[in-house]
Amino acid sequence: DPNSLLPAKPFWQLVNLVATHTGIQDFGIQVAELTPWHKVETLQPLISDSETLEDLLRNFCREMPLQRSRATFALERHDSGLFFSFSGNNLVKNDIQMELYRIMNMVLLVQLATGPDWFPEEVEMQMPENKFVRTSRIFSKSKVVFCQQTSRFSIPNNLLKLEVNLEKTDT
Repeated sequence: DPNSLLPAKPFWQLVNLVATHTGIQDFGIQVAELTPWHKVETLQPLISDSETLEDLLRNFCREMPLQRSRATFALERHDSGLFFSFSGNNLVKNDIQMELYRIMNMVLLVQLATGPDWFPEEVEMQMPENKFVRTSRIFSKSKVVFCQQTSRFSIPNNLLKLEVNLEKTDT
């Protein structure tokens, strides 16, 4: 948000600098777990009426651009399910922490229906190869592919109709 006190690009540059100098390699993951998107007070009412996982993801993709975010999220159907993806340019080149934050939040949205033990079988990331990501507690159960055009993972068809466990809020 260019009108904020601290615009996003310098903020994420600072986050990466702090994460590097303090050795907190999963800082983006930790931030996502503490402040998940589904609890953001401007977004929560817009997605809280979602009944199934597929409804939630479609509502999220539709509403996210209205959150003063340059992020573009999409769902793309394939034979065995949907790809849930982010595409676009990152504010900071090779921004590991922002990508970890974004992917973790995407996983957390799916976990509202599947429970906290679900993780995607394969995750594609825009960031360059990163050994920490492969061994992190979050992505160690997934095959991780780096240097991709989009950040995405697949959600199997059998999960899309699961009921979402999301607090209903009044708009």
